[in-house]
Amino acid sequence: MPQTQKLSDLVNEIDAAIRDRFAGKTFWIKAEITDVKKHPDKKWCFLKFIEKDGNTIITEMKAVFWSNSYIYIQHFERETQQLFASGLEITCNVRVRFNKRYGIDLEVLEIDFTYAIGILERERKMVLEKLVRENATIRLLDNGSYSTINNRSSLPMVFRHIALITAPNSDGQRDFNNVIEKNKYGYAFSITSFLTQIQGDHASQLILQQLKLVEADKDKFDIVVIVRGGGHRF
Repeated sequence: MPQTQKLSDLVNEIDAAIRDRFAGKTFWIKAEITDVKKHPDKKWCFLKFIEKDGNTIITEMKAVFWSNSYIYIQHFERETQQLFASGLEITCNVRVRFNKRYGIDLEVLEIDFTYAIGILERERKMVLEKLVRENATIRLLDNGSYSTINNRSSLPMVFRHIALITAPNSDGQRDFNNVIEKNKYGYAFSITSFLTQIQGDHASQLILQQLKLVEADKDKFDIVVIVRGGGHRF
């Protein structure tokens, strides 16, 4: 029979080795985030960092924001105008933690907004270049602005007939309808909802399907509004 030891003894050795290697040290890393679970009431956020080779995940690590660093998530959303959610790539400062029951993870101490804003700006430019390249109705002007069907069209003084694309029974849908109904001018609006998935890997195709439905009855609408999010954002 092989010689054995208690599990706790082995875990204590792992704990000592990790503390000896990582105690007092922090590291700047760049990674994609996924499985984001925010708890605004407690100011906690649990997530995973992943690294991919193509579409294959080759590295994965649990991570956490505690209340002392949760403010960086709020700053991130305000500075980038981007929801802190799965699929983003961020640069952040972390430290290694080990818990004898829950294992190893990374505690996030700070986010580099400059990197995130740079990524978003690069993606925005790529999207705009693709739109110009693939759509003859969109032109880049000498002053850097864009000529589109929308900005070449004459617009009504009030957008009374609204096509609303949003997720069913979402905070965004409820908040938008509430704001429209309680507008300070007392205007009466006609809202037709086109409900679909707004977030996730297939959201773009699903939203496009709804836009095509709107286009089929385009004479009925003054404007299309796509709403994502809700809650504290309104």
